[in-house]
Amino acid sequence: MQEDIENRSVTLAINTTKMTARVLKEAIHKFLEAQKKSRDSPKIPHGKQSVKALAK
Repeated sequence: MQEDIENRSVTLAINTTKMTARVLKEAIHKFLEAQKKSRDSPKIPHGKQSVKALAK
């Protein structure tokens, strides 16, 4: 009985660790994708601009 409970608790700890690592990996992957997309967007100019630059 006690051994069964110990095995279940160890199994739970291992599964939780694997799940946490998987979730962390997915979060990092999504973050890197978002960073890549933000770099691809055109830059908005600030400050003084000519009329020609504004017309573009």
